[in-house]
Amino acid sequence: MSRIIKFRGKRIDNGEWVYGEQYTPRLFDSKRGYSGEYAPCIFCDEGGVPVIPESIGQFTGLHDKNGKEIYEGDIFTVNGKYPKLIEYRQEYAGFCMANTYDLEDRPYIEPWQRIHLDWWTDYKRGIMLIGNIHDNPELLNEK
Repeated sequence: MSRIIKFRGKRIDNGEWVYGEQYTPRLFDSKRGYSGEYAPCIFCDEGGVPVIPESIGQFTGLHDKNGKEIYEGDIFTVNGKYPKLIEYRQEYAGFCMANTYDLEDRPYIEPWQRIHLDWWTDYKRGIMLIGNIHDNPELLNEK
């Protein structure tokens, strides 16, 4: 059994998403659109492309009801309700989801839950990607 390990990130030079199988710090000169410092790089069809570090997200291996790949930082709904954010959480050693409205500063709530395949499969028909925290930060405030 093999799993697909790939990443996405927003290009530094134009903000477009690029996808690739790995990322690593790499030295870029000003001719390539970066100032000669180390920057995260996603290796894709175009070769190494420097990306905005905060935008890097790993593919979760999950898809929504339309077959769209789900990455860290994506926001999806279940049956058009309950917007949830996906993130890798070290304390759970895996991908987790949280209701976007539970991410507010409420210390008495632990918002993160591991994503169990049986849950995802049971509700798959109703899971739809609606955006991500980089292109649609306003979705974090929706209930």
